[in-house]
Amino acid sequence: MKIIGLQVENIKRLKAVSVKPTGKTVVISGRNAQGKTSLIDSIEYALAGKDSVCEVPIRQGQEKARIVCDLGDIVVERTFAATSDESYLRVRGKDGTPVKSPQRLLDTLCEHRAFDPLSFVRLKPAEQAETLRRLVGLDFTALDARRKECYDSRTLADRELIAAKARLAALPFHADAPAQDTSAAEAQRALDDARKHNDIARTLGAQMETYRRQDASCAGDVARYEREIAELERKLIAAKRERDDCAKTREGIRRSITLGQIAIDSHKWADEQGPAKALDDIAAVNRKVRENAAHAQQNALAQEKQAEADRLTHEIEAIDAEKAGQLEWAAFPLPGLSFDGDRVLLDKMPFSQASQAQQLQAAVAIGLALNPKIRVILIRDASLLDDDSMRLMGELAEKHDAQIWLEVVNSDNPAAVIIEDGEIKTTPAKAGAQ
Repeated sequence: MKIIGLQVENIKRLKAVSVKPTGKTVVISGRNAQGKTSLIDSIEYALAGKDSVCEVPIRQGQEKARIVCDLGDIVVERTFAATSDESYLRVRGKDGTPVKSPQRLLDTLCEHRAFDPLSFVRLKPAEQAETLRRLVGLDFTALDARRKECYDSRTLADRELIAAKARLAALPFHADAPAQDTSAAEAQRALDDARKHNDIARTLGAQMETYRRQDASCAGDVARYEREIAELERKLIAAKRERDDCAKTREGIRRSITLGQIAIDSHKWADEQGPAKALDDIAAVNRKVRENAAHAQQNALAQEKQAEADRLTHEIEAIDAEKAGQLEWAAFPLPGLSFDGDRVLLDKMPFSQASQAQQLQAAVAIGLALNPKIRVILIRDASLLDDDSMRLMGELAEKHDAQIWLEVVNSDNPAAVIIEDGEIKTTPAKAGAQ
């Protein structure tokens, strides 16, 4: 179905407009802020339902607005008023019979809002891909969510794997080390015994040193007393007595020195270096054992991270394979159309890299596929199209048996409907505008 008649009253900037298009392209022309967009919007308001209607559709200063869209088989009439009770939607058949559920009928005929190919071209790649997926009935939401989860998990696993391998590489490994720590108890006992044995010799040596210091001290005393005897004859008797006492004491010390020397000579020194070296060797071996254990633990962790990364990679590949299988069987509206992740592909190239003509052909095909029963395409901002693209719109309309409404600022097309101050300025015969 296509529009064969359109009447609009008091919608946005429009006053009263009637258009009866006869060709496959309908050019709506005029200066800015005159009502061109209002006319294009009126078609969408009539066919796409209340969700497409702006907040204030009624022309300023008016109380009601009305759209009558004749599609041949049905006539859609939508009225807007200040109160919802006075607003209504009516759909009549060709013979004038009213349809009981008008909005439900429109929803089946126009499943999506009126499609603007230029708007599709300007969408972000992810939004273009979502539109195309919805059209061909592919919902990758769950698969993409799981893939992202797997991808993020694999990224984390790869990061942890790299860190684990780095820590593993930094840990020393000793191939000559035993599997278990060696006991140091026996070597420690030997070292303790040797130290106790040698402590005796150290004690005797300290005593000998004390004796030698005492001997030197007594020798000095004897000399001092002899000098005092020479100097103090009156104290000779007392000094002699003290001298004799010191001599006796010295004799005892000398005997102690003799006995101490005999004890030292008879005491043998124990070997401390052997047990100490044995302890050092045991500690070195045990250090290697512990380092090997840390190496083995880190190696196990690295293998675990590698296994997790491999598992996630296989799951991502399975998800991609499932999506590829669904894409292979999907019915696209144009040969060469597909998508990869969050971008649309055209002949295996990103949609954004296609020429303007290729993008327009694809966008028109998508728009008609979205609403196959009502074959009407609305193009706002058609002034952005060059002459070649405008000619292409006419060719596409003929090729797809569609009706394309184009909004332009200025047009040399003699059949263009010119809007000025909310009304049709001229009524070209070919456009059938009134």
